[in-house]
Amino acid sequence: GSILYGVLATYHANLIAINETTNEHVKGVFAAVENPHHRGCCTNYLVLCCDETQPPSRLPPMWEEVERGSILYGVESPGGGATVN
Repeated sequence: GSILYGVLATYHANLIAINETTNEHVKGVFAAVENPHHRGCCTNYLVLCCDETQPPSRLPPMWEEVERGSILYGVESPGGGATVN
């Protein structure tokens, strides 16, 4: 079991180093062309670990939903109000 986890961790560490997703790697998206997102191994890791910017979300912030009362414990009632089971 632990050997499998080691192989999986190594595979994903390599994906981070070359800044590819699993899907891009499996499909060979950047096999024939240069990956425009690759900034070098060290920079890719620095961006992953230290960059605080997040891509914009189209979802409303969770705190707004909680304050509005539309979400409580992850359960919404059909009328939009929160319910507790």
